[in-house]
Amino acid sequence: MTWVYVVLGVLFVVTIAGYFSHVAGRLDRAHLKVESTRSALNTNAAHRSSLALEYGRLDVVPADISQALSAAARAARDEEFAESGWHLESVLTAAIAAAIEDLDLLEQARTRAPEVVADLASVCRRVQYARRFHNDAVSQARALRDRFVARTFRLAGHAPLPEYIDFDDSVPPPFEAH
Repeated sequence: MTWVYVVLGVLFVVTIAGYFSHVAGRLDRAHLKVESTRSALNTNAAHRSSLALEYGRLDVVPADISQALSAAARAARDEEFAESGWHLESVLTAAIAAAIEDLDLLEQARTRAPEVVADLASVCRRVQYARRFHNDAVSQARALRDRFVARTFRLAGHAPLPEYIDFDDSVPPPFEAH
């Protein structure tokens, strides 16, 4: 009869260890997803900065708009995406919106460099999606970390708590239509 208790005890320990391993694996995958979505956001933000610089260099863009757009794009691109870096992405979003608000100017730019305008519109949408995906991944990772088992037994290890990224990533209205 004692061997039954030993077997049941071993099965209980194996079941608990398996559950802990499962939760720890989910946490690990959630943190990897946060890292990959942040990398995608960084890549798309850098691409948007490059395209904004290229758009600012078009000969149809007035000098004052070109200088403001170029300054915002360089500042956003050169920043290491710390908290102030994401603020600079908001400044770049505003500069892009100001640069394309003149629809006649935008049409001239589309005539001269259609690929630049189309790529800029596309990357503005991709930045918006990438930030949303990142923040969704952060929500999922935080929800897993908030579970009783994960908190009590420190299944997240020493991984830092994932942070949300918040900046103005709105797509300018002339780009929403295309």
